[in-house]
Amino acid sequence: MRPVIGITSYAQDARWGVWHMPAALVPLAYVDSIERAGGRAIVIPPVEEDAEETLDSLDGIVFSGGADIDPARYGAEVHPETDTPQTRRDAGEMALLQAALERDMPTLAICRGVQLLNVARGGDLIQHLPESIGSDEHKRVPGEFAVHPVEIKDGSRLASIVGTGSDVTSHHHQGLGRIGDGLVETAWAADGTLSRGGSVPPLRRRGAVASGGRAGRTALRGPRRAGSRIPLGPHEVGSRSGKSGASVYFAFAAIYYVLVLAVIVDVLRQPSNALSGVGKALWIVAFLVIPVIPWLAYGFWRIKRSRL
Repeated sequence: MRPVIGITSYAQDARWGVWHMPAALVPLAYVDSIERAGGRAIVIPPVEEDAEETLDSLDGIVFSGGADIDPARYGAEVHPETDTPQTRRDAGEMALLQAALERDMPTLAICRGVQLLNVARGGDLIQHLPESIGSDEHKRVPGEFAVHPVEIKDGSRLASIVGTGSDVTSHHHQGLGRIGDGLVETAWAADGTLSRGGSVPPLRRRGAVASGGRAGRTALRGPRRAGSRIPLGPHEVGSRSGKSGASVYFAFAAIYYVLVLAVIVDVLRQPSNALSGVGKALWIVAFLVIPVIPWLAYGFWRIKRSRL
């Protein structure tokens, strides 16, 4: 069964055919990237209510790019170059993001999405990068992605996928200012602009975040086997498949311990000369410990995979 991945949608006027009206939509590249990676994409409209119910139906979530976030959310005045605030989208996505982080759901944040994540963690934004870096390197031509190199932190999860240097696409005029709690810098453009961040405690190390333009350029790229889960985060615990796997294990363990208890009672009833006291104790301990070993090994494997 393919993992279900939600994509937050734009909420603005759009034209198609003879129509021109407000719409909830996403560029098809987001959907295609998730489909190529083996997932099933679901578009999520910007609604503030029932975030938990929405996430219950998902295995992971992508926060898409789009318009600037309302500066009031990080305590700043509106810059003349900042987009008109989209209150409905800001509120809906913030509710989803907070709920996703709380339940440790695999999360990918792209462009506006990573800016939203930074704000949600208490950080702020640079509202117009050309005033800070002296050029429009990240948005050279409106409607066309800029391509530029980034330096990637050696030893990070991203570096293990694409190496310590890569070309990326971008189309934004804002950037991260003060970095929010629990986020670590992972990749930078030549002008020093942060291009990618990863989550660490207190975000419990599960979410992966990326900034840039085109969906799927790096973060959704990489080898996979048919039917495998999309590599949205360092590991997959918190998804529906992870929960069902744990349920199967605990059901097995419960049956096993019932059988062990019956055998222990039988052993204890044996004549004292059939098995020494020490022998009985060792035998009982072995039966009690055996089911725990694979669970501990799985736990250590999860911890190892969670490292950036």
